[in-house]
Amino acid sequence: MKHKLYRMAAVAAILTLVLSLSVGVAFAQQVSFSMNPLGGSGISGTATLEAVGNQTTVTVTLSGLAPGSERQGHFHTGTCANIGPIQIPLPNMVAGADGTGTVTATVNAPLASLQDGNHLIAFHTALAETPTLPGPTTTCGNVPTGAAPAPTPTPTPPDQLPRAGGFPIALIPVSAIGAALLGLGVFLRRR
Repeated sequence: MKHKLYRMAAVAAILTLVLSLSVGVAFAQQVSFSMNPLGGSGISGTATLEAVGNQTTVTVTLSGLAPGSERQGHFHTGTCANIGPIQIPLPNMVAGADGTGTVTATVNAPLASLQDGNHLIAFHTALAETPTLPGPTTTCGNVPTGAAPAPTPTPTPPDQLPRAGGFPIALIPVSAIGAALLGLGVFLRRR
């Protein structure tokens, strides 16, 4: 019984230490938006962008495609109402027998840079005579704007920081928990 309590106290002490040293968990940023038909194409779907460090993973799923048809996809500048030049190519999408297609790629652009209100994803017909050039745009989705990045604070030189002196206040709860666990261990050992 005593050994079980010692183990529980040791586990609690380790968990307290780990939790007190952790500074937070980074969560992936992700945004999804609709891909809308253009020019009466009837092709629609969704696009999902996920931040992966300084890159972005892009997944686009479209439906209403002719089975076996191929579509070229790109990030463009502008909006779906005023499509600008191609900025980032995506892999070609080939529709399955059910008329749906999905493409996933990781592009060398941070998600925040694509959420500036001036980027879109467009898919075009692939012209057989010029397979490297996009054909007419069949579906388009404006990348939603993201939150403005927080301004980078200007660090204060160490000689201009106010002198607080004393014990670092963040260590008080950790010290209190550690002392309580130590006291519990001593109490259980004497029993």
